[in-house]
Amino acid sequence: LAPLLARRRRAERLSFSGVPTGFRQPVKEFAWLALRTPATVPKAQARLDPATLNAEVGHLRRFATWLTEVGVTNFGQVTQAHLDDFVLRRRQEIGPGTLRCLVRALQRCAAYSAGFSEPAQRFRTVPWKGRPANVVAGERRRGENTTLRVPEDVMAPVLRVALLYVEQFANDIVAAQREARALATKDQARSVPRDEQLRL
Repeated sequence: LAPLLARRRRAERLSFSGVPTGFRQPVKEFAWLALRTPATVPKAQARLDPATLNAEVGHLRRFATWLTEVGVTNFGQVTQAHLDDFVLRRRQEIGPGTLRCLVRALQRCAAYSAGFSEPAQRFRTVPWKGRPANVVAGERRRGENTTLRVPEDVMAPVLRVALLYVEQFANDIVAAQREARALATKDQARSVPRDEQLRL
């Protein structure tokens, strides 16, 4: 995944060797689709950051291993009971934050499974009926924000500058964004085969 990462970050490598054979192809397809195509998953990035993808493939590897142990041979056989049992088991081993990421990985895999090449691997159930991952994971809010209000003498100049940007610089900023988007599209057109280009 090194070409997809910023230079300052270490190289990441995806490994599918630990994924049970029956699930390896759909997990590979999930990784490809997650890097290339938006999916409708509540409060999740449209396209995955490579490092996040690496973590999600790890979650799916553990899920697929557990499914194999309980006699499930493809994602199409997964029921809500399977999802609940697996999350209950993992809840005893990991914290709420990691559990939220696990739930989100399962939700995302189900969303992308519509694009899997093998129909038998496509989820037939929407995990937790689309409930937010943090709710499923049992994460609780820590209460209201207790940060003190920003003093008027600090906030006033900040607001003046913000209004200046809106009133005087907005058109230039929008034009620069358009130009950057056009350059990115042009660069992508050179490096990605035409039949694989995403339409922006």
